[in-house]
Amino acid sequence: MWWALATLSTVGYGDVYPITTGGRIFTGLTVLIGVGIVAIPAGIITSQLLRLKAHPEGDGADGPDNMTKKPMGDQE
Repeated sequence: MWWALATLSTVGYGDVYPITTGGRIFTGLTVLIGVGIVAIPAGIITSQLLRLKAHPEGDGADGPDNMTKKPMGDQE
């Protein structure tokens, strides 16, 4: 499990890395939280930008409720 997290985050490839089980667990949780803080908002922002780009001629003009009525990828 540690090697998967180290590969995902590139933590642990340098000179300093956790060697104890507790250190690896703590670092792994910190890495997962850090990736989540960046990845979740990036995905939300990207999906909204793509939705606005797909329907620029009026979707969202009446507020955010109008934008959620069409499923993602529905192009006219």
